[in-house]
Amino acid sequence: GVKRYWIDDYVVTYATSGYSLASAKKRDVTGRDALIVGVGEYPNPKHNLPNTVAEANAIASLFNTPSITNANATVDKVKAEAHRANYLHLSCHGTFAWGGDIFKAGLLLHNAEMLNLAHIMTQLKLTGTRLVTLSACETGITDFNQASDEFLGLPAGFMQAGAMGVVSSLWTVEDRSTALLMGQFYRKHINEGMHPAIALREAQDWIRKATVREIGDYYQSFLRMSKEDAQMGAVELFMKNLNPDDKPYAHPFYWSAFTYTGI
Repeated sequence: GVKRYWIDDYVVTYATSGYSLASAKKRDVTGRDALIVGVGEYPNPKHNLPNTVAEANAIASLFNTPSITNANATVDKVKAEAHRANYLHLSCHGTFAWGGDIFKAGLLLHNAEMLNLAHIMTQLKLTGTRLVTLSACETGITDFNQASDEFLGLPAGFMQAGAMGVVSSLWTVEDRSTALLMGQFYRKHINEGMHPAIALREAQDWIRKATVREIGDYYQSFLRMSKEDAQMGAVELFMKNLNPDDKPYAHPFYWSAFTYTGI
């Protein structure tokens, strides 16, 4: 008589193909060099993402490395430096090539330049990469109509480039809840040593149960926002006529888009 979600009882991982899974199992990556990218400013201000830079900065602090944000986050920069990263985090806009050329699916970096699937599969060398996190919209979608021996999409592309695992999304995600989810995910994985799939599940469970009061505290303590920005984030939640103990992100829309592919 009590509603339960799949993640209440199971941890889920995906594989794009048997070949990609077998190839990933042959790798053993233990380093923590990270390339953390966040793009929140775009040519059209309507497309700006107000929380991506705060997300990137918070995650970079876990790795004790500077983040690469906005004007510095170019496609050429990512191509040049991705090979050194044990962890590659991309927080930005993403898009799936609906009804078109699947190789044009990708991530929009500085000046809305596209790091597309063709670039990823042919120009990135990620054999030393434990995890790629695509904190963006529609990055985990595949077109089953174009499937042959594997489901082709961004997760498959990054694994073909050498990554052991990929976190990606199945629909257009909400900017604020995604930043909170990613912060929790990395704390569970990096600080507590959880496997990425387990860390993702735990982060999803946290955000769906987190109260307005807990989220307001979290903005300032972990996302390292200024006091003004942290208070504004909390105020925006309260302006929705919520009580301090309400759970604003309980609906699956806010937390269940993200999946883990790999080992």
